[in-house]
Amino acid sequence: MRHQGAMAHELARIAELAGVFLKLGASSFGGPAAHVAMMEEEVVRRRLGSAAVGRLHRLWDVTVDARLSAAGRLVAGPALGRHRSAIAADLPGVARPAIERVVACLWARPRPTFPTLRSWVERPIDLLRVAAPGEMGRPRPDRCPLCGFPSQDIVRPDPAVGALVSADYPDWRPEDGLCGRCTDLFRFGGRLGARR
Repeated sequence: MRHQGAMAHELARIAELAGVFLKLGASSFGGPAAHVAMMEEEVVRRRLGSAAVGRLHRLWDVTVDARLSAAGRLVAGPALGRHRSAIAADLPGVARPAIERVVACLWARPRPTFPTLRSWVERPIDLLRVAAPGEMGRPRPDRCPLCGFPSQDIVRPDPAVGALVSADYPDWRPEDGLCGRCTDLFRFGGRLGARR
């Protein structure tokens, strides 16, 4: 029974991939370079989102610069400083020592696979657990933990709003934050969610 579920999952992924290639093949023309660019747009950017693609590129850049430095083709100091700043911007709310350990981990470890990098982009807390175990701060999400919409204004709500949210969502913690829309809905509407 377990094997049937796994097989169905794999067949669904193959069908999805075949659909992407059929769409690109039927609706586009051009040489291999054009098709590679269209595949990247369809498979990577639309599935990850533009902010996540930027984070993916920044993590990948650290590993590439590490290899260039090891080969003697790049001075490590300025590159490490640039990467620390970029990763710190991607992980707001994380302590500086943890950022330095993340960059050091990406710099010193063998090159991570694409699925590993993608999982770290989607769940930055996993990258922190690998590179900087212990409580080093929590990265603020780029999506609201309640509504799931992308947002740049995820902040810790005031205690009155936090109490209302906790009443409806017991697993939510104030340090998880809320987007401005959810904060306003709880502030002005009183309550939301499954329980009333």
